[in-house]
Amino acid sequence: MNKFRELSFQREFTEGDYELLKKGIKAERWRVFWEDHQLLFVRTWTGTCIFKMTFEIMGLSRVTRNVFVNINPEKYRPLDENEAKVELNEIIDFILKKESLYE
Repeated sequence: MNKFRELSFQREFTEGDYELLKKGIKAERWRVFWEDHQLLFVRTWTGTCIFKMTFEIMGLSRVTRNVFVNINPEKYRPLDENEAKVELNEIIDFILKKESLYE
């Protein structure tokens, strides 16, 4: 069973970047897709949802509103909040083609 807790994570996106995130990806380790007004980050190997994210409009940008991380130790590591934030940022940067994922 997946258990989630809120992750203290905030990031601002241009409208173009927001649309790229909504398109998602299917990569070796991650599948990211838009469903039920939220962005889901799912491990491709297990099908386990690790991160869930919603957004709100702020001026001309989109800002993360609620971000949740899976805290079931059988489903996801790291459980440390800072490590989870780093991993989430890496996935987002990969989607936005800003840097390679797990170089």
